[in-house]
Amino acid sequence: MYDKLISLLLCDRYHHIEKVLYDLSQCYDINNYHILMFVEPGFPQTLDLIKKSNIKNTEIIILNKNECGKNLYRVTENMYFLLDYSFGLSDYVIILEDDISPGKDFLNYCEFMRHKHQINDKIFTIHGFSAASSNLRSFIDQYSTEDYTNKYIKFAFFNSWGWATWENRWDLIIKPQWHKILYGTWDCFMDKVFRKNMKCIFPCVARTKNRGYDGVSFNNLLGFTNDWWNEYQRSGMWINDQHHIIENNQYEYHEPNPSMKFGKLL
Repeated sequence: MYDKLISLLLCDRYHHIEKVLYDLSQCYDINNYHILMFVEPGFPQTLDLIKKSNIKNTEIIILNKNECGKNLYRVTENMYFLLDYSFGLSDYVIILEDDISPGKDFLNYCEFMRHKHQINDKIFTIHGFSAASSNLRSFIDQYSTEDYTNKYIKFAFFNSWGWATWENRWDLIIKPQWHKILYGTWDCFMDKVFRKNMKCIFPCVARTKNRGYDGVSFNNLLGFTNDWWNEYQRSGMWINDQHHIIENNQYEYHEPNPSMKFGKLL
């Protein structure tokens, strides 16, 4: 069993993977973590990038071909395997994908929230991206400042762009319902079906950044294009753009202005 565990799902988006692994290597306390790299078979360049990253305590797991593929259902199967395997090794897991870069204090932030909300049965997951960093420009202007760097909010929404949760949420809530996924991607069901009335923790200033819009959900058929991503989903401000990064691991809850509408996060 590992006290601190990070799991990454990697495919063949080499231009993102190299940047993500570099950003991960720069995180505070990264050497205290065991890191599982789940890699789809047939991509030796991905393996080379992992080796070149020089991140310590790394274990590579080649996914079974039956669990792999680029359609929506195979991505769901890949994530199920990652989660089930990871929670067999730790009671708290941080999950990243091959286009999600962590900010320098992302791990510290996740660790703080781990202990603060572990026994809170109203909290579903911890997130690195920020509801305050997307969609509404007025919201960005209000909250993406140094004054809000150490503040977080509770939000009724699940986002897969860098997140963490506890073993009991997996064993008791998520895993028993995974069979309900009939269409689309796993993260939609995490939000609309599995979460129910539970809340998720988001930082006011993002601790992760989505580097790409070329995943399985982004295509012209669904209408999720480059322009759409830049307008609605890309983080307008994240921690690595700030002059002040939290190093004392103290984060404060912030109650958003009730008159401020968050907008619909897809």
